[in-house]
Amino acid sequence: MYAAVSTRGREIATLRALGYGAFPVAVWSFWKAMALSITGALIGAAIRLVAYDGVQDSFGNSVFHLTVSPAMIGIAILWAIAVALLGGILPSIRAARRPVVEALRQHDPRQ
Repeated sequence: MYAAVSTRGREIATLRALGYGAFPVAVWSFWKAMALSITGALIGAAIRLVAYDGVQDSFGNSVFHLTVSPAMIGIAILWAIAVALLGGILPSIRAARRPVVEALRQHDPRQ
């Protein structure tokens, strides 16, 4: 999220110059982190469900029956939310506190 905030510095500064306050910018950055994290968790859960649900595997003399329950998917989504909270709060504060003039002067690495 730090990389997303730094590469979008000019866009964030433009929004701030157009009248958006620091709080809406911070909320936008935070919700972006939440959306990315939850989307990743849902994609991972879908892949896990398709690839491993009902598969039997053996390790040595033990046989394992792998299942994916709705509770496991719920726990994965809760972990994704926790990671998004921890990983998104500081970049969102940084995006909100960055001076507009400094961000507008930022060199665009894509050019």
